[in-house]
Order: sequence, then structure tokens, then C-alpha cells
Amino acid sequence: MKKPLSALPEILGGDPMEGLASIRSYRSTAYPPEELIERIGGGDFNYYGLINTYEVIAACGFQPHHWILEPGCGSGRNARLLAPLLDRNAGRYCGFDVDKPCIDWCRESIAPLYPQARFEQADIQNTAYNPNGSIPPDSYRFPYDEACFDTVFLPSVFTHMTQTGMENYLSEIYRVIKPGGRVLLWFFLYDGETLGHETSQWKQLDAVTRCRDINFPDPVAYESRYVYECLRRYGLSPELRMRGAWDGFPPTGMVGGQDRVLAIRR
Repeated sequence: MKKPLSALPEILGGDPMEGLASIRSYRSTAYPPEELIERIGGGDFNYYGLINTYEVIAACGFQPHHWILEPGCGSGRNARLLAPLLDRNAGRYCGFDVDKPCIDWCRESIAPLYPQARFEQADIQNTAYNPNGSIPPDSYRFPYDEACFDTVFLPSVFTHMTQTGMENYLSEIYRVIKPGGRVLLWFFLYDGETLGHETSQWKQLDAVTRCRDINFPDPVAYESRYVYECLRRYGLSPELRMRGAWDGFPPTGMVGGQDRVLAIRR
């Protein structure tokens, strides 16, 4: 695989996590105000953007000419790092989000620097970020043509979505991604009756999901078997699971609490 990472030389050598942990200066001129960082959960904006960027590159066979889609792009944590690596003429980064202030900032601050980056506000109903949205999550159609993306990745989207919305998104991902394209998904996954200490504290929402508060099901954890069945049903073949640290079991993937699942569009 070619290595289009000249902008991130620290990641290429030695322990990638050690390299990521040492980077504090890789900040493009597009850096959002603190209030927009807090809107997507706070934390070290630069650090976790670099982790996500590394995972997309490592797991999805990133190439500069690829078209990449990020549903739930927020205030550009990943866009501002991925867009500079894409070919300005052949590559494309597309992101959408329900949060209008975040999308407005991305359009004003990232898109002018990187014309290969495009942002859309999705008028999806969301209690926290878009309460007056006109479209339910289970009927939203992605605003893109069929089979145009090489990679789709969703950091911490399905952790805030219930079954019907998730299944609609999987159907739309299948529609817009090319055959052989790669999908990297973030989840809270539990394995049937095998529950970690943290998972066992969550309440049963239905047969295949758990949440912390029945009255406000966000975040949501999914039974892994159900997720794999859904992926296959919608033409996405699960290839790899990287366990996060959220449920109390030893993690097997990158630093971060959530599980990752890599799937390939058949």
C-alpha cells in the first residue's frame, strides 16, 4: 500500500500510539472554538482526531484519490486531518451532521482551505442537536449518488442511535459505497450473556440493545450477534472486530473506549 502520510511523519515510524501521544503541534489553521469542541463531547480534539485518522488509514487502505464519507462529522475533528491527505482533484471527503453550528463552521473554516472537502447539514430529528428536524433517522437518505465512496467511517454514531436508525444507515451505506469498499464502524458491543462489568450495569432496552437510561436511550449498546446479522443483511461483510475498553474486558484495538468493526461491501 502506498503511504500518503507525508503530513503525518510521526505516525509512520515506531510505535504508532507513542507517535500519536507525542503530537501536539499538528494543527491545521482550521481549529474550532472550544464551544464547538464541547458540542461533540469535549476531550483532546487533536489527539482523538489523529487516532481516528490513523485507524481509517490503517484499516481502510487509504489512497489520496479515494472518496471518503463520514456521517456524523461534527466540527471537523477528522475532516481537518484527512482532507489535506487527499488529492485536490481526484480525492473527496464528504461529511454530514445534524448539528448546524458545527456544519456552518466546517463550511466556513475547512472547505475554503481544502476544496476536496464538502459538508452537509442533515435535517434529522435529534433531541440534543436538532430537536426540530424534519426527517426521522430511520428514513433519512444520504445526499450522495450510488457507489461513489471507497470508504465510509462512523466514529461514535451508532452509539447514539437505536435499531431502526442504525439499519437505515447501514442500508444507505451499502447504497453509496463501491463494491469492495471498506466501512469502519464504532459501537458499544456486548456478547449475549457474556457481559463485562460496565455492560451489566446497563438496562435492557429490548432483545438486542442496552442503555444506561430507559427514558433517554443514549448511549446505546448492541448485542454483537445482532450487529453482525444486520451487516450481512445489508451486504456488508464483517471482517474484524477491535474490542474497546468500555465494558471492562481487555481491549484489542486502538486506544479508546468503543469497539470498532471493519466490514467490506460485497
